[in-house]
Amino acid sequence: MVPLSSQRHGPASWRCKGDPSLWKGEANTWIGPLVGLPELPFIAWPKMFHEDPEGLHWKTRVLVEWAAGRPFVWVDDELGPQDTEWIAANHPGPAATFRIHPGVGLRAEDFDTLREWARTESGA
Repeated sequence: MVPLSSQRHGPASWRCKGDPSLWKGEANTWIGPLVGLPELPFIAWPKMFHEDPEGLHWKTRVLVEWAAGRPFVWVDDELGPQDTEWIAANHPGPAATFRIHPGVGLRAEDFDTLREWARTESGA
């Protein structure tokens, strides 16, 4: 979960090869310092790339469990409507899913949308 209030983190910073969520702790070593982020918590996925019995993305259940009711936005290029619906039904806190194009990554207007969501959820 990345702080969205920082103006230093721009779209060019988020065009990483591969999925940073799969880098686990290595993202703190290789990505964070390049974009000025502090060390951030990460999900130690217990099992990756598996089939879900309900057709959810393999990250969905673990992400909701890890969030433990805290607000979150999940940004991914593989999200489906079933993931958004399942999160809404099973996560007690505020949550949003934000699908991005895998070849484009996060754009400036995407950061605006994410900041607005965070501002709205924080009551600011």
